[in-house]
Amino acid sequence: MTAGSEVVTNLAALYDYCVRRLNVAGIELNVEPLDEAAHLIGVLREGWQGAQDGGL
Repeated sequence: MTAGSEVVTNLAALYDYCVRRLNVAGIELNVEPLDEAAHLIGVLREGWQGAQDGGL
């Protein structure tokens, strides 16, 4: 597996996990899974922002 395909696989798994947590939040009317998904996407956004700013 190449580094690029590993990144794609990991991002797909993360996005899938977040979607599942959002589904749980909606089904259970529970804010905790929503907060978890928002936190994970925020961390990911910070990483992308760092890469854009020349951090990688």
